[in-house]
Amino acid sequence: MNLPPRLLLSAPVCLALLLASPVCSAADASPPVATQSTGAISGRVQNIATGQYLNNARVTVKGSDLVVFTDQTGSYRLTGLPGGPTVLEVFFTGLDPLTLPVTIRAGDVIDQDISLTNAARYGTDASGTVKLDAFVVATARETDGAAIAINEQRFARTSKTSSPPMRSATSWTATSASS
Repeated sequence: MNLPPRLLLSAPVCLALLLASPVCSAADASPPVATQSTGAISGRVQNIATGQYLNNARVTVKGSDLVVFTDQTGSYRLTGLPGGPTVLEVFFTGLDPLTLPVTIRAGDVIDQDISLTNAARYGTDASGTVKLDAFVVATARETDGAAIAINEQRFARTSKTSSPPMRSATSWTATSASS
């Protein structure tokens, strides 16, 4: 090598300094203080009445400007939350908004699935059963002779005419002779 002598001397010195300097390994590295005192919440938002996971449901932390929206699978994740009690507010158009208190432990990720519903539409039964209003089933049987005859004509295999029944020739003759 044709390096100036000054650079040759400085190369071993640089290497020695590099080896002597403190090196951080993954085991020795500690997260920043802010990360140690915060936690995270993740989960999925579901319409409990239909069973569908909701896309673009809004999940916010009350009293802060932290807002996330769920993805196509209904999943969300809030990070950097301070440890202690927190209130989540969840909103999806057409369903009742939900306020959910959660306690966050520093350094933990809490799995919090959320179920939304519309009490006016689906009721408030927690089991997911949809309750109907009371109703009455009634039937009336039409036994009017004319209605029965019309119905028989309507559904008969052969077409029937509405002309009066024909009399036999003997009864016709007898009727016309007496008149």
